[in-house]
Amino acid sequence: MALGSDTYGSSVLALLGVANVLPGPERYPEVTLEALALHEPDLVVLPSEPYPFAERHVAGVAAGVPGAGVVLLDGRDLFWWGARTPGAVERLRSSLTGSSGAT
Repeated sequence: MALGSDTYGSSVLALLGVANVLPGPERYPEVTLEALALHEPDLVVLPSEPYPFAERHVAGVAAGVPGAGVVLLDGRDLFWWGARTPGAVERLRSSLTGSSGAT
């Protein structure tokens, strides 16, 4: 599952200058690593929710999407909006410092 361009998480990442390479009408499309690699992203973010990505997934994703940086993030910052948003923006900015590109 991926983060579609018409989602809260994608808009928060866009605010930070991270472009989503997955266009289209689906909010949470299923995508294989092979299909994602065709978009040649500079960055792949792996949130801790709704799927609990963890350190054990990083090497596989990095191998499946050559040339992309892989960053683990607190999924609450991409999926829980409202009072959490200002802090989420700062936490995401801190996590992505030095990273640029696409999700």
